[in-house]
Amino acid sequence: MRVAVHIARKAKDAESYGCSDLVAEPEEGLLEELFTETMVFEQALAMRQLAGARSKRVHQQPHPAIPSGAWENTTPGALQLQLETLVRGLQDGLVERDTEVRLMLLAALSGEHILFLGPPGTAKSELGRRLARLYDGPFFERLLTRFSVPEELFGPLSMRALEEDQYCRKTAGYLPEASVAFVDEIFKANSSILNTLLTILNERLFDNGSVRSKIPLVCLVAASNELPENEELDALYDRFLLRRRVAQVSDAGLRGLLKVASAAKSGLSGQAPTTSASSTDDGGRCNGHHSDEGPQLDQAVFAEIRCNAHQLVAVPSEVVSMLADLRQHMQTKMRPAVYVSDRRLLKAVRLLQVASYASGRMEVAPQDCLLLRHILWQRPEETEPISGHIIAQLTASGGLSQAEFVLKGLHERARDLRPRTDALAQDQVQAGAPPAGAAATSETRRESQVKENALKADVAALCKMSHDQREKISSSLRAAYSKQAVEDNMWMSKVEKEILATAMVPGLEASLAAACSMLHRANLLQVFLEDEKAHSEHLDLLLRPEAEGGRIAVVDTS
Repeated sequence: MRVAVHIARKAKDAESYGCSDLVAEPEEGLLEELFTETMVFEQALAMRQLAGARSKRVHQQPHPAIPSGAWENTTPGALQLQLETLVRGLQDGLVERDTEVRLMLLAALSGEHILFLGPPGTAKSELGRRLARLYDGPFFERLLTRFSVPEELFGPLSMRALEEDQYCRKTAGYLPEASVAFVDEIFKANSSILNTLLTILNERLFDNGSVRSKIPLVCLVAASNELPENEELDALYDRFLLRRRVAQVSDAGLRGLLKVASAAKSGLSGQAPTTSASSTDDGGRCNGHHSDEGPQLDQAVFAEIRCNAHQLVAVPSEVVSMLADLRQHMQTKMRPAVYVSDRRLLKAVRLLQVASYASGRMEVAPQDCLLLRHILWQRPEETEPISGHIIAQLTASGGLSQAEFVLKGLHERARDLRPRTDALAQDQVQAGAPPAGAAATSETRRESQVKENALKADVAALCKMSHDQREKISSSLRAAYSKQAVEDNMWMSKVEKEILATAMVPGLEASLAAACSMLHRANLLQVFLEDEKAHSEHLDLLLRPEAEGGRIAVVDTS
């Protein structure tokens, strides 16, 4: 009788902990086997209780999936509007977390992982939970310590499988079956966890005994208060394509934060207070209130969007050159040198394709490379040098360098076509040598005319190219003045766009001055060729810029 009561009590406990599958009906007369199974149950239940005490279990999200029609139109323009709706829902009630929210959604859309690095109490955990609440799938959350064991992430060993000489884990409710996961203090992972975690993050595969299976993980949001301390964690660090340093709310935003917190506590915000109204991150500090209402992410549609972006969005040679130049600069010019793996660079290109597609464009724009400031750094202080180099590339007059080379060639051709009247030519006449062109036949004159016509056509093309370059730079400068230089990229916050636009102004002003000087000199060369009396010495004076200001010396050729 005591055994029956004991088993009944254990069955009730097992049901409350989700372990009812561990309780077997005893066969009559097999008391020894009954006690053996009871001991096995005790061990499994104790392990499950320990894991539950350390962190929350995986739970199925209570929100129903959005109707399929809500994501039917995934064309770039319509997609951007739907994603902006998701962004507003994710950042509702948060203060100064616009960039973090957008990068996290971009990571989920791209099928990548994101790392938030920063001190306790900066809403890192809340960001991960908010992404999970918008996703139609299981969510897994865990806080790691230096003593964490694989069972906490991947599930306990199956006792029944062990009896059959099989080494298998019960993964239901753990990371291998989650769609979205949040792992806090990720760099506390020890060697017993590391290898399996690396395979899950990169290949989306999990080795359960002798079976390797695909897992549904879309995005893992990780958080840490510190950078990895040893080389053993470098591979894990590299698995997070997007990285963002999360700082405290600024003094300017502190009043808004306190107002949101007080409204959430008192219920005056117009929204029902929830457990996430007081976003407790690490130390339990409050960082805002949010609403659980709104559309959810759709895994199948996101996979389709990624496929379309990778197939349809072009990566122009200008962007490829920028990426190659940036990596070379980081590995050879920055001190200390910053290593960028091939895998990270290739994944960055794919992410830029998705970002462009979601922003309504079918080609990666050079300005999209500004997202690399959240991808390529190894230490947070490297963000600004990387941004500075990208901005220098965006504002540099690269086309003008080529135009300058072309102008010098045209200058030499013009010199060869016009007779010389300098002292050397006069010496040739006094020595009895015929002046240049004096004995030229009609055939030679025709050839000279053909060459001059070709030269005029080339100069006209250079004038047009210089004019177009000047107009392009002028347009970019006007956009920078109005804080709209990167307006068509939805993955940057308004504040971030304004900061980057302001930083682009000096470089664009310098490029505009160079473009105006180039156009002026090209126009003057065109005027020179139209004047039949002009000679080579006039050309030297005509095209010589003054020492300052880039202004052109105007010469009378009459």
